[in-house]
Amino acid sequence: MQGLARSVLETREEDRRKIARELHDDLGHRVTSISMDLGKLESKLLASESEAKALMPAILDQVYQFADATRRICEDLRPGMLDALGLPAAIESHVDSFAARTGIPCELVMSHDDFAVDAKVGINLFRILQEALNNATKYSKATKILVTLQFAEHEISLVVEDNGIGLVEAGNDGRIGFGLLGMRERVNTLNGQLSISSEPGRGVRIEVVIPT
Repeated sequence: MQGLARSVLETREEDRRKIARELHDDLGHRVTSISMDLGKLESKLLASESEAKALMPAILDQVYQFADATRRICEDLRPGMLDALGLPAAIESHVDSFAARTGIPCELVMSHDDFAVDAKVGINLFRILQEALNNATKYSKATKILVTLQFAEHEISLVVEDNGIGLVEAGNDGRIGFGLLGMRERVNTLNGQLSISSEPGRGVRIEVVIPT
């Protein structure tokens, strides 16, 4: 059963990798070409064509927003920074962008600024972080989150704590259970341990320990 779960997760990650690459290469190229053409068009418009020129900034802004959305989708599907710079940098970047996007203050504590982990360990820990942050804002309704990443000689641990209403008060939403089940599957495929504690009004604490 664990072998099947591992196979499903690996297939899912490979599919995400392919989709992210296609989005980045195809849509990213098209958006860049469109923005360049619009920029050239704006520069060639006559001064008397004030209405047309007035529309250009709004059009370009929409293109830039589309480009940003495309990059964000690609990062969600497959974090390029994880492959290029490693787990600590990817987690730091994701926590920062999550805080900026949601307005929820997030504190990140790491034992090391840089360390190498197996690619499977890295992507699974990253996915667990994504799910934990998603739960904190959607279900626990947190207003503050603490993320701790600790690397020791024989293990790596990830802890996500929030000050929200807790999963009990949030209700037995099937989507919450599915997300937590996904975390457990990922941890099991790495022979790790997962601990989830929550009390009404006292937030949620998710801890993952993976042997290295």
